[in-house]
Amino acid sequence: MFKGNLEACVLLITTGVRFVELNRFAEQMSLFSSTFFWKIFSIAKPVIEAVYCRHENHIMEVVRSHYEGESGLQLAADGAYDSRGYSALIGKVVLSDTLTKLILRTEVLHRSETAGISQRMEIEGLRRLLRWISAEGLTVASLTTDRSRSVGKLLREMEEETGVIQHYYDGWHLVKWLGKLLKEGITGPYNCCSHGELVGPRPETLPLDSDAYQTFRNIVLTKSFQRDLAKASPYGGTSICETKHALDRLYCRKEIFYPVSTYHLYAKLATMHGRMLDVHEDCLDTDQLPDEIGEMMMAEEASESGYSVEL
Repeated sequence: MFKGNLEACVLLITTGVRFVELNRFAEQMSLFSSTFFWKIFSIAKPVIEAVYCRHENHIMEVVRSHYEGESGLQLAADGAYDSRGYSALIGKVVLSDTLTKLILRTEVLHRSETAGISQRMEIEGLRRLLRWISAEGLTVASLTTDRSRSVGKLLREMEEETGVIQHYYDGWHLVKWLGKLLKEGITGPYNCCSHGELVGPRPETLPLDSDAYQTFRNIVLTKSFQRDLAKASPYGGTSICETKHALDRLYCRKEIFYPVSTYHLYAKLATMHGRMLDVHEDCLDTDQLPDEIGEMMMAEEASESGYSVEL
């Protein structure tokens, strides 16, 4: 029963399931209590962090090998919050490599670290990630983000630390902005037609003297869009970061509140999950990860209880 309780707790912790979600199940089956769960959590935390460090070291070796002879890394970054609006307590910034399609690191911040201003968490997280890359002895050639002017300002401020970094915009964010303006310009006060679906051939081009063409031209040729279009990223966008945000929803669900100290651990689990989806088997032996965590957990528990465990 003890081994079953231990394994059940490890499964809960490493998959992002919360104790409150299985509390009734645990009571009916006479399994672990809340106290036992958090005891195992405290043991699992350093073990997971050790596996995470091993992951990160392997990932950085892969990245270095792919950039041999190159002038610098081509990175992408994006931020997300634990709640909508301007009152988020936790912010997460994901840094990924556009060449290898690997997640490099996730920086987790609490609002108290940015003077209580939620909007500053993304910029502060990105600042820390760039300093981490510099500490690794790597140079960044370009950074792709959403259409954030604040990121460009940050890169200029950090030139003495990181060198000159070319700032690019994610193409999806440019298209999204353009589509929004086109919809507003075309529909006006009306957003649907009274007739049914049109059938038959449609004109391939807009007549130059049509109102639709003039509206399209005016929107596309705005100075702000033309300026941003020239900064469209040639290395891909932030889709890898967006995938990581989706995984964060599994490990750090927005409808459940957690102790602040647990967010960093669950962000690391989500980061490892994302890496395991993308990395090649010859770069990292992912098949042994669950067994490794379990074995390290059993050894840690045995050392506390005085029993020996063969691994």
